[in-house]
Amino acid sequence: MKGYWYPTDPEWFRFLRAQGALDEVNFWRPHPRVFRALQAGAGAPLLFKLRGHDVVGGFGCFERYEELSILQAWDAFGTLNGAPDLETLARLIATNRGLDPGERRWEVRIGCIMLSNPVFFENADRVRRAGDWKVQGAQAGSSFDLDAGDGARVWEECRLRAVPYQARRREARARVAEGPRPAGTIYERESRPGQRIFKAALLAAYGGACAVTHEHSLPVLDAAHIRPYAEEGPDRVSNGLLLRTDLHRLFDDGFVTVTPGYEFEVSRALKERFDNGRTYYDLQGALQGRRIRLPDRREDWPDSEALEWHSRERFIA
Repeated sequence: MKGYWYPTDPEWFRFLRAQGALDEVNFWRPHPRVFRALQAGAGAPLLFKLRGHDVVGGFGCFERYEELSILQAWDAFGTLNGAPDLETLARLIATNRGLDPGERRWEVRIGCIMLSNPVFFENADRVRRAGDWKVQGAQAGSSFDLDAGDGARVWEECRLRAVPYQARRREARARVAEGPRPAGTIYERESRPGQRIFKAALLAAYGGACAVTHEHSLPVLDAAHIRPYAEEGPDRVSNGLLLRTDLHRLFDDGFVTVTPGYEFEVSRALKERFDNGRTYYDLQGALQGRRIRLPDRREDWPDSEALEWHSRERFIA
């Protein structure tokens, strides 16, 4: 099995380490260059080789790679981009791209290497990098063998040193699940593990637009599960739709659905129960019967079985 090591910005690393136990982060690259070194969803490790130091400061499990604008990355991950606010994130990206740090170009696209279960070592736990890793610049890493050579030694040391960090993350998750979230922690803004990666993947798949209305305003775009996560619905793009907030609410409540033929359908119950809803079914340009926009990649299209489940189990016919 292969892993990957990557030169890591110290400011990004220090900020996220200070947040405590995290479930997912965006390991962004200032330029959107395709990343195919690791298989999506396989959980292969990406090691944080700290820039300017001959040590590994931690690692995360690779989930997927997408290209997003700065605004989209912030909308999906917020401070889990490794910055306290959007302005700082834009400055970091501009500096790494060689742009004017004072110029705010929110449409600039970046590469997003999305990682789950990240571990950020304290200084005393850092691991000496492999001797055969060739450091060629700030943006160049490389794959390595997890089972042979000096890379195997690095990975084994990382795994062993990560044990107490992973235990603290499990304890943090349990506290969040059992009671009120501690004030001032990043968990106040978290929903559950994987939700931010799910949102980012849907933003990329649907081009940052609602699948039904083509609305692009980020504040009103939601990541909707077709089959709910609580009912064994996976966090896969094929089990999701990027929907405007009102349509997401109606979808979850069964007043609208998307048919296995990818057409938007409005329930008669919306009018019968609320004596309203003409925006959705009765005016020029109404949404009833509209074919939704589909992602470019066939594997990201809404799963027909999941859509059939929603039409059967949720939709109020």
